[in-house]
Amino acid sequence: MLRKSISAAVLLLAFASVGAFADTLIVDGIQQQDASSHPDRGLTKASVASSWGEPANQIQAVGEPPISSWEYDTFVVYFESDYVLHTVVKR
Repeated sequence: MLRKSISAAVLLLAFASVGAFADTLIVDGIQQQDASSHPDRGLTKASVASSWGEPANQIQAVGEPPISSWEYDTFVVYFESDYVLHTVVKR
């Protein structure tokens, strides 16, 4: 019984340590963008419009929760209700 418990603990520690390592993918021709060059998560639509101006295109909200997007020249901002959910930089 003790041997099984020790084996289980060793396996658990081995699997837990696997997640501690991460790889970074570097792709030729892709430059890292300055974080201030696009909206951060949690900003409101009003603050995005104030800082980056009106978008070139707006996609109306769909689904529940409502997800909408604003398209700029170099990035697309996705909103959940009135708040930035994610920003995707265009290539």
